[in-house]
Amino acid sequence: MDENFLKSNYCADFSQVIFGKSSNIKYVHELTQFVGSIDQFKSKGILVVALKHNFKNNNTTLKKIVNELENFKLLPKSRLRKEIKFYWQDIYLPMLHTEDLQFLQSISLDKIKIMLTEELCTGIGLYSNTWSDLKRFLKTNIIFED
Repeated sequence: MDENFLKSNYCADFSQVIFGKSSNIKYVHELTQFVGSIDQFKSKGILVVALKHNFKNNNTTLKKIVNELENFKLLPKSRLRKEIKFYWQDIYLPMLHTEDLQFLQSISLDKIKIMLTEELCTGIGLYSNTWSDLKRFLKTNIIFED
């Protein structure tokens, strides 16, 4: 086992991380946990990284992404790992805008309920004011105060 790839050298206790607007990364999924106890994966990490649009598969992009993953401790620093093997795949997901969803809601006579899509945190924030039961539970259990 490669001792440099120990969990103490980075944060391995995550399944998914969602990044903010200022990041080049949208989200990261940690997949090593799904390969089980196969010996060949004991000292390896497998990450799926979704990037913002318009990135090209080149060394500059790869360096930026690796640096960002290192800064967030989702990847060991370069001196603590042997190598990184990259597999690049362009996947284009369909994009639904709020207007599209509002149209679907209107033609369904409000049977389809929507959540705004421009930015996940904003959408959640806009709906959070209707979560009074959850807020009451959290206050009662001293999880947060307002």
